[in-house]
Amino acid sequence: MSGERLSGKVAVVTGAASGIGAAIARRYAQEGARVVLADINEEMGKAVAKEINDAGGKAEFILTNMRDRAQVKQLADTAFETYGKIDILTNSVGIMFSKPFLECTDEDWWEVMDTNVLTHIYAMWEIIPYMEKQGKGSIVNVSSKLGSPRPNDREAFYTFASAALTMVSRSAQMDTAKEGIRINVLAPGVTRTKWTENDERAKKFADPAAVPMGRFAEPEEIANAALFLASDEASYVSGLCMEVDGGHVGGEHVTAQD
Repeated sequence: MSGERLSGKVAVVTGAASGIGAAIARRYAQEGARVVLADINEEMGKAVAKEINDAGGKAEFILTNMRDRAQVKQLADTAFETYGKIDILTNSVGIMFSKPFLECTDEDWWEVMDTNVLTHIYAMWEIIPYMEKQGKGSIVNVSSKLGSPRPNDREAFYTFASAALTMVSRSAQMDTAKEGIRINVLAPGVTRTKWTENDERAKKFADPAAVPMGRFAEPEEIANAALFLASDEASYVSGLCMEVDGGHVGGEHVTAQD
């Protein structure tokens, strides 16, 4: 561990057992934060925490189903009672969902909305009161580039959830800004994770040639953007949706071919 941009801060990172969430947890720890990792995958979450600690950082894992508000409350209470403060909350819980619109079901709707939106809301509901006691805090909600006005086919529910998360975050910050709490959204483009490497749908949709930079993002590149939004360097930034997509802003999306 070498940096000091988050020195002395306590950060809660949800969805931290893998992918972008794990990369963010590692990056925060590298910059001096004490990181509380939360996820439903206990084995992988503990492995990430151990990796951080073995590298000289400070991290612990708390098994949490973020769709269960009682468990989210326990996470918030435990983090605050243990460390006396929560400076940063970063929500990275989410699932990818792809299905033709007319084939989608009520169950699909609730699965996507509960996981990709409600988990973030639960975390904010439970942690913002602690931040209010401190008079400051930074929240970064990880969404998706697909929440922009140019969505893909077969992803109506996923894109709706991404856009909804951006709007609820922007609205919430209107209520918290005077309390010293900043809320921003990070909207990555296609990022190289196990999903993009192994999922057949991803292989059809996620074509690096469609990205102006000609490649996918690395999780660490998304984590660097999260670091800026979480840090005091972004002290006058709130309500922002930062698209980190390799120059694809406003460009055409790729239509999957069956």
